[in-house]
Amino acid sequence: MATYASLNLGYFALLQDIPKRIITSSTIDAMHRMARTGKSDWAWVKHITQMVAGCASKDYYCEAKTVFDSFHDLIWNQNWFRYIRDPHQVELVESPWQLYLRRASDCDGWASLMAAAAGAIGAPYRFVTIAADPNRPSDPSHVYTEIWIPKGNGQEGRWVGADLTVKSATFGWEPPPEYKRTYWREPKY
Repeated sequence: MATYASLNLGYFALLQDIPKRIITSSTIDAMHRMARTGKSDWAWVKHITQMVAGCASKDYYCEAKTVFDSFHDLIWNQNWFRYIRDPHQVELVESPWQLYLRRASDCDGWASLMAAAAGAIGAPYRFVTIAADPNRPSDPSHVYTEIWIPKGNGQEGRWVGADLTVKSATFGWEPPPEYKRTYWREPKY
């Protein structure tokens, strides 16, 4: 078990006044920073590497699915983590370890966590924002992660949805196509 001191490695939180609860480019930038904080933290990389130890070497689909399934199970079946809204009129974006300390987050936190986990095992990721609120069909109100699975096992390389915020979701599930989508690739460092 990691010590409290190691859990604070890479901690950073961004607070913005966002009265409409829309996902802005500033939110996405903060999410990318949180994912980078995680995937460059030795304790985090070790944690995720241990999580995927049961996968065969170079089975990238197994690794990504195992990470997704592990976090999804902790949220929805074991209630170890929980989905919770941000503080009122504040956009909170946590690092992976801060999310572990809080044991709760909303869609941007879970997307950042999934991106940091994917990055820790060498997988490219991107964020997908969607306009899921029918009262605001042009405003992005939800975000999730897609993970790049390279070509292999007779399949072409592809982006695979990894939305931890939906209880019934499985690895690869994505919101219905009628929602307006924007794709936010990981920046070059």
